[in-house]
Amino acid sequence: MKLITIILLFATLLGAKELEKVSLQLQWLDQFQFAGYYMAKEKGFYKKAGLDVTLKKFNNKIMPIDEVLNKKATYGVGRSSLIVDRSKGKEIVLLASIFQSSPSVLISTKDSGIKYNVPTKINHLIQQFYLKSYKINKKAKNDE
Repeated sequence: MKLITIILLFATLLGAKELEKVSLQLQWLDQFQFAGYYMAKEKGFYKKAGLDVTLKKFNNKIMPIDEVLNKKATYGVGRSSLIVDRSKGKEIVLLASIFQSSPSVLISTKDSGIKYNVPTKINHLIQQFYLKSYKINKKAKNDE
């Protein structure tokens, strides 16, 4: 019986794969938007996929993109500003777009006198500000 136990233990050790160590730099304080990452780790989904995942908590002195580019984190959670970073030549790859909509809402009272489509006007102003702030040329590089 001891021999069978030793053989089974040895076979298990030989078949065990070492988990690949990866890290994910979060972009903000712990909150619901990161619940999926924490639950996947808690439930062992990463281990089943062969990954030993470290979730790196938010630190306001660092940028997730810089952590990834400097190889201090394997992956990072980013924002739409990744488009600007990419346009400035940073070698980044978008793996997934997790959230497709913004919880931002514009509200006004009926007596405010606003008679036009506020989101369209505001979106245009935000776009203009964004383009000027980041000095982005409207023409794509391929259009030149």
